[in-house]
Amino acid sequence: MVKTFTLVIKRPVTYPDSVCETLLQYVFMVHTLIALLMHTIFGLQLIIANRILEVLPDRYYGITSIWSLRQQTIVADLKGYVVFFDYTKGKPANLLEVKGVYAKLHAGLTSKMLKGNELAAKWELKHSKKFRAKI
Repeated sequence: MVKTFTLVIKRPVTYPDSVCETLLQYVFMVHTLIALLMHTIFGLQLIIANRILEVLPDRYYGITSIWSLRQQTIVADLKGYVVFFDYTKGKPANLLEVKGVYAKLHAGLTSKMLKGNELAAKWELKHSKKFRAKI
């Protein structure tokens, strides 16, 4: 269940914006639906990448960026929480308490988050802007 999300549309995308569609890491349920709708309704093909930024026992938070190869820029960012919900109890499901495959899901999400954070830190270090003071 999507708890909250923020969509920032940075630039308009029009047909024919062509590139092969790639999904990196896990993509939020709502983000996937938006991407598929954009692809099928408008005939747009974009690169869609997701990075998990935080994993909690009952939810995770991530950012999804949509890249246009034609425009060579990010055209939209989507940030939000996905909550695991136990409909029998009517409240968020704690994956660590439920155990079994749900604990494995939590471990997998945590692993993806750690790998993503490590790669992002390496990229930032390599591509950080170098400022030189003028004296």
